[in-house]
Amino acid sequence: MKLFFTLILVLSEMCVYSQTDSSNFIAITLKPVKTVGSNIIIPKNMTIAVGSRVVKEVGDDREFYWRICYKGKKELVKVDDSSIYMADSNYVYLAQRGENGAEFREDMACALDIILTTINTRNRELEKHGIVIDYWDWGYESDYSYSTYCNVTISNTGNKTIKYIWFDFIAYDAVEERLTSFGKRVEKVKGIGPIETGFSGTYNFDSVFHSRVVETMSIASITIQYMDGTKKTIADPKKIMR
Repeated sequence: MKLFFTLILVLSEMCVYSQTDSSNFIAITLKPVKTVGSNIIIPKNMTIAVGSRVVKEVGDDREFYWRICYKGKKELVKVDDSSIYMADSNYVYLAQRGENGAEFREDMACALDIILTTINTRNRELEKHGIVIDYWDWGYESDYSYSTYCNVTISNTGNKTIKYIWFDFIAYDAVEERLTSFGKRVEKVKGIGPIETGFSGTYNFDSVFHSRVVETMSIASITIQYMDGTKKTIADPKKIMR
């Protein structure tokens, strides 16, 4: 699964594109994109709000652009499926609407851009760590089980391929006392790659912690081994959670 596509798909659902003139349309840059006129470079993997499609007559030809909002300003970028991804249904709708209601949609896009700017900034900070926890959860394997499972999805935002990854899990009871599992206060589990740069991996671990009174679980630390043999430890995994 391509890195960051989860974010764009989730946001697409959140915005509930009812296909009215109050709709805003989320897109993601697949590679750096230059705006027309202002020549601003929008980096790869940025989430942007699209307000309308613009058609320009160039001699006997026609050129197509998106009018977007980026960092609070309306900008034009050329329509290019290899540079910007947007759901097909939204692409068709904007093409059909053209300039009809465009100004209002563009203003709404700039309102949404405030939120997207915060998200993009947060994502950039996360990427610096070389790994991001996109999602994780835990639970009991059944109503009668004494064993917990843990599911973790991570994205490799570094520049080296991940070979192995170890997760250290700890557990607490209802009064926030640390629990032990067969005498161990930390349960270490191992995930096997490879996870290349820009890709993600999901791990489903069974029978991680053994206790019937687990109230909460945490990832205490993460150790990564890369294909070149080097290792990296994340001592505070909370810093890399989306």
